[in-house]
Amino acid sequence: MTAVRVCSLTDLKDDVPAGFEVDTVPVVLVRQGEQVYALADVCSHAEIALSEG
Repeated sequence: MTAVRVCSLTDLKDDVPAGFEVDTVPVVLVRQGEQVYALADVCSHAEIALSEG
């Protein structure tokens, strides 16, 4: 797995999803304290962006 910097940790608010595009792939980042989780930015059952809430 390759790490790709898309923003600063301080740009992410706790428990607020933030959408980005990495190599044309939509991803959502969620910060919880000092941990950041990255997921595909698509809801599996509604087919909408998770970053939109």
